[in-house]
Amino acid sequence: MKKNIGLLLLLLFAAVSFYTCGEEPIQGCTNEEAENYNPVAEENDGNCIFARDKFIGEFSGTLLCGTPLPPMAEFTMVISEGLSGNNDVQIEFKDTDNPLPILDGTAEGNLITVQEASYQIALNPDAPEITTEVLMSGTAEISEDGNSITGTISATVVPFPIPVTCTFTATR
Repeated sequence: MKKNIGLLLLLLFAAVSFYTCGEEPIQGCTNEEAENYNPVAEENDGNCIFARDKFIGEFSGTLLCGTPLPPMAEFTMVISEGLSGNNDVQIEFKDTDNPLPILDGTAEGNLITVQEASYQIALNPDAPEITTEVLMSGTAEISEDGNSITGTISATVVPFPIPVTCTFTATR
């Protein structure tokens, strides 16, 4: 009987030792859209970093455009999380004479790309109820230290196929 209890305890100890000495799952970011995606990670550690994260915030700067958009304007740019994917952003230019639409973009690395889309814009600040269709697209690049952004916005007023390019610089 004592032999059986000893053998049973030995088997129980071996089973517990085998179970607790097994390899722990590899921790890391398991989201393929993240900049720190770990393809060998088996369990998400909750520390995924997305390209958009470095852009999110408020920047102040100067927007330099040609007609029909505001020729030069000081502005505040607010970049926030987009509505769909993990690297989508929304870019809002505030404090400009003519309100600009909120642009949807995608962040990858240090660059945001705004694909061409159609927006209704009031080109005359004295008649905000009159809007014109404008096609807009653009890019923005953030500095390595994350404190400044430079970029361009292209706008084409639909009845006139001549694009206008605006440049901007902004800092946090």
